[in-house]
Amino acid sequence: AMFQTGRFSLVHTAAMAKARKRGYGLTLQVTTGFLQLAMLILWLSHFGSCVWYFTTVNFGNRNAEDNWYGNVPLYDSLHGSSIALQYLFGFYWSATAMLASESFLDPLNSWEIIISLAYVIFGVFFVSSIVSS
Repeated sequence: AMFQTGRFSLVHTAAMAKARKRGYGLTLQVTTGFLQLAMLILWLSHFGSCVWYFTTVNFGNRNAEDNWYGNVPLYDSLHGSSIALQYLFGFYWSATAMLASESFLDPLNSWEIIISLAYVIFGVFFVSSIVSS
């Protein structure tokens, strides 16, 4: 449903028709389904990383240890580091919180607790819907 519009849909339909003629229809269908799922997981982890960073910037003191940013184990290397490293920490938090419901970045203030709880609950529903289908 996620890729059912535009050029991707046209290319996918043409590729499926050619694959069915050659006997690879099921293989291509499983492969594209897996790729769609992988892209969805990456996109949701990206979204969670953005939420992690937004929460840190807007609901806490970035120089204190009362939020995620100040409590990262590599805080000295993270403080004043590039946005890419900060993004990677957020992406790691997002992926682990959504898929494993666990992370080394524990919430330290009320906003972080609310966001972590909502994200873990979302992750439980997301993973259970994947397993049940």
